[in-house]
Amino acid sequence: MELSRENGSQDFVLMAEGLRVVRGPDWSLRNADGGEGHVGTVIQDFGNGTAEVVWDMGTQSTCKTGKDGKFDLSILDSAPLSEFK
Repeated sequence: MELSRENGSQDFVLMAEGLRVVRGPDWSLRNADGGEGHVGTVIQDFGNGTAEVVWDMGTQSTCKTGKDGKFDLSILDSAPLSEFK
């Protein structure tokens, strides 16, 4: 999802530190995350459409969070499921 304004400037998705993430729709970093399905943690949002992620396997990478209209990350929804009765 790219957020933009009428004047053409881009908005970026701010990624909170500690947010758990997985590969997003524009993933372009090969196996920097250890492969599809691996999970990482945002350790810094640079405020310019990129964020630093440390992957559970121990590697670290800078990922796009809106820069150039690209999104390397998706937020991992790890909320517990409730059961309706």
